[in-house]
Amino acid sequence: MNNSEQPASPIFNSDGECNQFDRGLTKRERFAMAAMQGLVCATDQNGKWFHEAGDVAYTAVQYADALLAELAKEKSE
Repeated sequence: MNNSEQPASPIFNSDGECNQFDRGLTKRERFAMAAMQGLVCATDQNGKWFHEAGDVAYTAVQYADALLAELAKEKSE
C-alpha cells in the first residue's frame, strides 16, 4: 500500500491491528480536505469568493498529490 492510500487516522482493534473495515479517510483524502478548506476561504481583494466548486476540488487534489510527492522525496533522501 503506497503512502497516499494509507489511512490518515486508522482505528486499531484490541490486538493492535488496523481494522480493515473502518480505515477512515486516506492520507490523500485528508490532505485534499485540508487544502479544500483553505481554498474555499480564499477571496479576491474585495472579499468576494470567486472559485467554482469543480476547480476547488481539482486544485485541492493537486495540492494533496504535491504534498505526498514531496514527502516521498524526503524519505528517499
